[in-house]
Amino acid sequence: MTRRATALVALLLALFCGLALDSMRRKSVTTDEIAYLTAGYYHWRTGDFSFNATNPPLMKLLSAVPLLVLRPSLPPVEGDPGRWNEIEQWHYARRFLYENRVDADTILWWARIPTVVVGVLLGLLVFSFARALYGTRGGLLALFLYALSPNILAHTRLATQDLALSACMLWAARAFWGFTRAPSWRGAVHSGLAVGAAVATKSTAMFFLPIFALYGGVLLLRADRDAVWPLSWVRRAAATRPRVGILLSLLTALMVMVPVALLVLNAAYLFTDPFRSLASLTDDPQKLLKRLHVLGTPLASPVAALTRLPLPLPGPFLELLSFQFGRVSSGNTIYFCGETSRRGWYWMMGVAFLIKTPLPTLALLGATLWGLLRRRSNAEWLLLITAGFVLLLFSYLRSVCIGLRYILPVFPCLFVLIGGLARDGGPLDGTLPTVRLRVARAGLGLLLAGYAAGAAWVHPHYLAHFNPLVGGPSQGYRYLADSFLDWGQDLPGLRDYMLRNGLKRIRLAYFGSADARHYGIDYEYLPSVGLAPRDGGRWWYESSEPLPPLDLSRGPIAVSATLLAGVFLPGYYAPLRKRTPAAQIGYTILIYQPSKD
Repeated sequence: MTRRATALVALLLALFCGLALDSMRRKSVTTDEIAYLTAGYYHWRTGDFSFNATNPPLMKLLSAVPLLVLRPSLPPVEGDPGRWNEIEQWHYARRFLYENRVDADTILWWARIPTVVVGVLLGLLVFSFARALYGTRGGLLALFLYALSPNILAHTRLATQDLALSACMLWAARAFWGFTRAPSWRGAVHSGLAVGAAVATKSTAMFFLPIFALYGGVLLLRADRDAVWPLSWVRRAAATRPRVGILLSLLTALMVMVPVALLVLNAAYLFTDPFRSLASLTDDPQKLLKRLHVLGTPLASPVAALTRLPLPLPGPFLELLSFQFGRVSSGNTIYFCGETSRRGWYWMMGVAFLIKTPLPTLALLGATLWGLLRRRSNAEWLLLITAGFVLLLFSYLRSVCIGLRYILPVFPCLFVLIGGLARDGGPLDGTLPTVRLRVARAGLGLLLAGYAAGAAWVHPHYLAHFNPLVGGPSQGYRYLADSFLDWGQDLPGLRDYMLRNGLKRIRLAYFGSADARHYGIDYEYLPSVGLAPRDGGRWWYESSEPLPPLDLSRGPIAVSATLLAGVFLPGYYAPLRKRTPAAQIGYTILIYQPSKD
């Protein structure tokens, strides 16, 4: 790689870091983030993984590494520390962040830094993968799109798991592709490490097994002899039947990858409580069989015996899977295009992708997919399968999808594929007729300029990015809510708005986990989720207390977009939806002046 290319890579990654860090310092802690960063530090200090057990701990532990140097104090635990519920953990996390000897802003800043580091590593991976496929130009195009992606930047500055999962999934795809090009023990172990890290970051990465299976099907259909492992017994089988050799190679790799991935997963849990059985999760075996849909069938007895077998999984991970199975069954309240539902819509994630992805990216993706109709390498098949499977999976699991973050791993895969437009020896490298070549290059330049301008326009409010198909970020609250848009991140912006406009006090309805008082905001409480004096942490609960009538004659009123949408306290803020907000804070907190009616 030339010095110029190296300098461009460094420049793009430096720009990426600068944008993420500048946005990071302007945003309050997000709804889930406060529990994650507390959990990571709590895990390190106590070895107890029962706190915030809804996600695996790897990224939470990494986010808490800087806190091991700061050494903030842990609040005393009230009650049984092994039996946290969702309300208690957010109470505890609030005390940890806002009642500590270390300043809350310092804790939050340093807990977010590891995610920025992961973001840089993912950027390097996007570049190197695209470069391996398409040459240096392709790598630079992919990295440019990655570095200025509002959806990537939105999650790079947060102490959450979504960006880390995206990194691990692309790492696993790259590792497995490398294995199938030149099978080896080292390649199989490498793939297992990547898959293990992905599962230890977020349990949805377990779906990598069907992704790899689908990719294996492509290799079998193509009878690709490169995927034959150079083991004597495999080669003998492949000599007469290449597909048998490929199948044996993949099965042998699986036998290596699974134990390695399990070792990584257990290590992420610090080898806590291994070899639990499914039956140990409940005192009622009948209930477990019912959840497995075998109660009263001939399969009940053998399945019951299987549930008593010890599994090579951490006990907390099994409990996590049980919790998430229940979450999928019960669902979340989701807002989409003016309606709320606990079942969701199959097409919602597809529409969300279309309206939250920059238009230049969609145009480049369209050109890429058109080109892939005529040529597809094995790596391109793997990237298409990964992106398509993730999108289809969360379209199906529609009742839990409360943010574009669920399909964030799709974007790095697409950026790598789009890099093919600039591949060495491709159409933009001189193979087109002169006039068409100039038009194509000019079109690409205009799209990239528009892409950069869009990233600059929405900075630092990346989570609230919506493209012009729906009128841009100022109209986003009409279409989506929760972590698609409003994760409680804009209290610093509200404080600045009040200072600019000479407001000493405001009526506030807030969704999130940040403390408005920490930012010096004097407010009159309106029914909220996570705002004092209401008990913090009523995240998936609604108060049974009767709500006072909403008085619109006094103001100004600041309302979080998620509350305005009716995800929580349904209907309470509906009268405001018919009115035009006087201002928007980060596109997530809407300001309304008092009504004269």
